[in-house]
Amino acid sequence: MLCGCSELPREHIDAANSALQKAKTSGADLYLPHEYLMLQDSFHLALSLLDIQESKLIKNYGPAKKQLVRVVQLGTELTNQTEAMKSALRSEIRTTMNEVTALIEDNRELILDAPKGKDSVTILMDVGNELNSLELILQESRSMMDHGEYIATLRNIRSAREEAVSINNEIKKVLEGYYTSMRNRKT
Repeated sequence: MLCGCSELPREHIDAANSALQKAKTSGADLYLPHEYLMLQDSFHLALSLLDIQESKLIKNYGPAKKQLVRVVQLGTELTNQTEAMKSALRSEIRTTMNEVTALIEDNRELILDAPKGKDSVTILMDVGNELNSLELILQESRSMMDHGEYIATLRNIRSAREEAVSINNEIKKVLEGYYTSMRNRKT
C-alpha cells in the first residue's frame, strides 16, 4: 500500500491567511486595491495547488508551500505599503487643512479691510457664512481623519481648499477694484 509522503502544510496556510487578513485590516483593499487583488489571487493559487495535491495518492506540497511563503511575503509588503500610503495621506491632509485654515484667516482679515457700503454688507455677510461653512468642513474633516477615512477626508479638504482659494481671489479682486476706483477719484 502506498502512502502520501507529505502532510498538508497547515502552518503555511495559516500564515498566508493571516498575512492576507492583516493586509485587509490595514486597508490595502481600499488604498491599494489592485495589489490586494493580486495578493488574493496568489493565495487562491496556493489553495488550488493544495487541492490538486489532495487528490493525488502521493502528495507533494512543495510548490504550494513556496506559493504560501510568497503570499506571506507579499502580504507583509502590502501591509507596509498600505501603512506608508496612509501616512502620506495623513500628511497631505494635515498640510491641506493648514492651508485652508490660513486661507480662512486671510479671508476674514480681507473682509475687515473691505468697504462697508450699503451694497457690500450683504455680500460680506454671505462671504462670512461661506467661511463659517468651510470651518465646519474642517471640523468634519478632522473627525473623518480621526476615524481613518483618509481618502474621503482628502477629497473633502481639497474641495474646501478650492473654495477658500476662490473666495480669497474674489475678495482680492473686489478690493483691488475698490482701491483702483478710489485712486482714480483722487486724481
